[in-house]
Amino acid sequence: MGTPALSIDQLPITFRGTVAPSEIDEMGHMNVRYYVHKAGQAAGHLFNMIGMGPDRRKRLGLIHAPLDHHVRFLKESHLAMPINARSGIVAIAPDCLRIYTEVLHATSGAVSATFTGDYVLTHGLHGERTNFPKDVLAAAEQYKCALPDYGAPRGINLPQPTVIPNWQQAEALGLAEISRLEVGTDKIAADGAVRPEYFIGTISDGIPAFLSTIDIDRAARLNDGVGGAALEYRLFYFRRPEAGELTITRSGFIEVGNKTFLHGHWIFDQNGKPLAATAAIAVTFDLKARKSLPMPPEMRAAYEERVVPGFAV
Repeated sequence: MGTPALSIDQLPITFRGTVAPSEIDEMGHMNVRYYVHKAGQAAGHLFNMIGMGPDRRKRLGLIHAPLDHHVRFLKESHLAMPINARSGIVAIAPDCLRIYTEVLHATSGAVSATFTGDYVLTHGLHGERTNFPKDVLAAAEQYKCALPDYGAPRGINLPQPTVIPNWQQAEALGLAEISRLEVGTDKIAADGAVRPEYFIGTISDGIPAFLSTIDIDRAARLNDGVGGAALEYRLFYFRRPEAGELTITRSGFIEVGNKTFLHGHWIFDQNGKPLAATAAIAVTFDLKARKSLPMPPEMRAAYEERVVPGFAV
């Protein structure tokens, strides 16, 4: 495909917004789901720039959606911060574009988070994948960029899922159930299926229940000024459910280090069929100093006891 057309600093702005009060979580910063939401809006604007915007997709009966995301969180974003995003394309195939987006603090230009995801076109919500029009592929070449080192996988290097979630296997492994939800209409995108940030949001909301399975009281720790923060996520999307469907998340620890821990999650629908699989690296977080903390020995021991042999994403 030749050399990249653009440096990172030359990438077009694909999102402008502000961190809203409703986007702040109990850690005092923007929750992970809203990063994914903003990156999704940025991808929509990039699609429009290459000639595959909402008008053309509607005319052709096509929708665009990510197959996966790799996310790295580099700096916190706080209430009322102006946020920009810029996007480029790191790989082009006839039926797939690998889009890179970074979310920026608009005032300082500091990179807050990075996203890399493979996006495809399908004929309607349940239709087959289709190739991008030739003029769109040609336009995409103008936005080619190289993936920067700070956006590359660091602790989670999974080009593809190593397993497909299986309900019977989740039972056999004893994976903890951390959420059991119904997909509300407020979670649905314009194409009729759940917005991709639903999956990471479901995991984020389920973490207190996850920790409670090893007798760690999240609320009490927050009162002591100790929280947690995600550093990196890998998400694979198998199917996006529609409004009224049910989701169940099963989770387990994969690996525990001195400061970080790797946890995994399988998300199923009401019939026990796979919807998504994710892995995440997180740290213990000092809410006053706003920096990571060494994991207390008793916490590390509790996490290590709950590592699930044979569990993978």
